Amino acid sequence: MNGEKLAIWQRRDCPTWCATRHRHTDAPVNRGCEYEPPGVPVSLWQAQAGGENLGPQLPTVTTALEWGQREIEPRLALSTPDTVTELTLEEADALSRLLARMVHEAREAVREVGP
Repeated sequence: MNGEKLAIWQRRDCPTWCATRHRHTDAPVNRGCEYEPPGVPVSLWQAQAGGENLGPQLPTVTTALEWGQREIEPRLALSTPDTVTELTLEEADALSRLLARMVHEAREAVREVGP
């Protein structure tokens, strides 16, 4: 965790976003920095084969930053209850720009034709 005394295995201070409390006795697998902000509930409507609507399904999409002690840079993890996808910072940046562009285009379309 940032601002605390370094564990004997640490070579650098933690980034400001690190929420992990490091100890001298941490196993190598537990020596990384992690941060998991609150998730985003996503409402999805899934239809059954017969066309009957099951109603809203509310999974949560969560994100996490993870940075292992032997990794060059952090990675971003996107998770749903069923899957985890890890992205490099470059991939996460490209995805964020794509999502921002798609949201902008969709909002423009709503303004043009109405809801």
